[in-house]
Amino acid sequence: MDTPVTSNPNSEDDAAEGRDTNKSPSAITKIGTRITPTFSSSLGNLNFAGFKLKEISSYNSIPLFLPEGQQWIKSRTGQTVALEKFYAFGPPWQNQRNLHMNSAPRDMQLLQDSVHLPDREIVEELVLEYSSHILFFVFPTIDKVLFKDTINLAYQQGSFQPTGHASAKACIYAFLAFVSIFNLHSGGSSTGLPLDSEAYAWKAQNLAALALQDITTDSLQTAIMLVSNLAFIFSCFSLSDDVLASEDNTTLTKQTLFFVMGFLSIYQLFGGNQQSAAVMNSIAARFAFMLGAHTLHDPTIASQTSSSAEIVSRTKNHRRNLFWLCYTFDKELSLRTGQPPSMNDEHCDLTLPPGYLDRLYANQYSNSSSRDIPLFPGDLRLTMIKSRAYNSLYSARALQKSDAELLRDIRELDNDLERWRISLPLGFRPTISFSHDTPADSEMDMQVVVSRLAYHHCVAIIHEASGRCKAWADGQSSVMEGVSSSLELAVEASRSSILYLHTAQHVLEDDCFWMILFYPMSALLTIFCNILLNPLDPQAAQDLELINKAPDLIKGMPIRQPTMNELFHINLVDEFVAELRRLGKCAISKAKQENLNHNN
Repeated sequence: MDTPVTSNPNSEDDAAEGRDTNKSPSAITKIGTRITPTFSSSLGNLNFAGFKLKEISSYNSIPLFLPEGQQWIKSRTGQTVALEKFYAFGPPWQNQRNLHMNSAPRDMQLLQDSVHLPDREIVEELVLEYSSHILFFVFPTIDKVLFKDTINLAYQQGSFQPTGHASAKACIYAFLAFVSIFNLHSGGSSTGLPLDSEAYAWKAQNLAALALQDITTDSLQTAIMLVSNLAFIFSCFSLSDDVLASEDNTTLTKQTLFFVMGFLSIYQLFGGNQQSAAVMNSIAARFAFMLGAHTLHDPTIASQTSSSAEIVSRTKNHRRNLFWLCYTFDKELSLRTGQPPSMNDEHCDLTLPPGYLDRLYANQYSNSSSRDIPLFPGDLRLTMIKSRAYNSLYSARALQKSDAELLRDIRELDNDLERWRISLPLGFRPTISFSHDTPADSEMDMQVVVSRLAYHHCVAIIHEASGRCKAWADGQSSVMEGVSSSLELAVEASRSSILYLHTAQHVLEDDCFWMILFYPMSALLTIFCNILLNPLDPQAAQDLELINKAPDLIKGMPIRQPTMNELFHINLVDEFVAELRRLGKCAISKAKQENLNHNN
């Protein structure tokens, strides 16, 4: 890791001597009062081999924090676990950013007076840099043509500020917060802009909160008037006068909030704050429905002689791109938080954009004619499989399924996932499992790395659902073989994630630390549970070694200059993994001793 992390007081020697697990780390004492703990409610309970241990999500997936899980762990390790300190502020691998608005001015004019945009040339250079970067195709958050008018409106001078001026400024702030995640202002840029991402996001979020509050007042007419006065970010779509005449204030408000919530959702997600990202993305999803973006399946920009018609076409195209971003994050956050998705596939037209598949796995610069086709973050087909996995295996309805129904759905999803895997070009196709002997990908880059990690995690999520089968408790031999095999696939997929990440460490980008951290942590929890379940298995010692090496793996993941808040959570990750290692070691030792006593 580029920046050293506070040393871990929970060393292996301490574990061997039976250190006091109730001792709070100094980092918690110093920083803990600054962070507000948050909790989530999830539907999809994940049972591990018949034991109700954890939720599906990484947010409350830790078996150590459920009473049943703590009792089971004590029975397997002989140790009393008291790890609430690691969970007091949410999962340690989530960076709970605090963009609270306790000091936000209540008066809109005061807020406007307190914000200051950078020089226009700086923003234009950032837009130019972003629009020529591969990230522009992965995250098509703006339209290059439409965004020019946004800048014009935001920087318009004069004593009279036209309608939309405040909204355009808010749009610029959201954009600046977004590009700061990926350090586009560095890398030879002459802007010299000290991008304060927290400040920009705070300003944009406050404007969004005020606009949302106005929308929910009892008087719709008053709400529309207030929002119209705010003119919140509508110029990011830069509709012409003719088009504006056909759009009422309510529609403009919806589409502008759709845009800013999408920006802030990405900002929070890549910053590690999954709960805030989920809230903002759910709001964006609702506006996507209101705007009809979930049914716009033809993003082609037709050749029009009328400038107004072209603007309409561009606007629809841009809305559809934002829908796909919103849909992708909705399904990803659903699996990461364990909370139901905001978008139901049955209500969405999921027709892929024309030319998308041909563009997705082609050389990004090989065909200039296809460069207007967005890539989006991840394969949209895999995202749809993730959606079906949650609905089929972890929804409220799924919890009522019989063993036969559950195993049938697991097989169907596994088949869908395998069809997706073999459809990929060889250079991008992940192997079913990854070991020390597996050759590294010849063309490894972030797209390949994320695709493989997402694949292994999807395998684990699908097959871990077999732990909910009643056959574990009933001992039905006719079913147990299939159930056990399914769980073994989940564990093997988790091992593959850890082993692959060791080989791919050099490819990781420092702006993706919190996004990537989810994968090894989710895998480690599954591996840990398997050690407790099968401590005498020959593989248990190797699995414990994977946990032993995990802190070095995580420290080796690049991260841009971390804040104190981020260092706090990284330190918690280190200490939490050390505790998993200690408990796993105790479980193996206890099982060996019991086996020895039994034989004697």
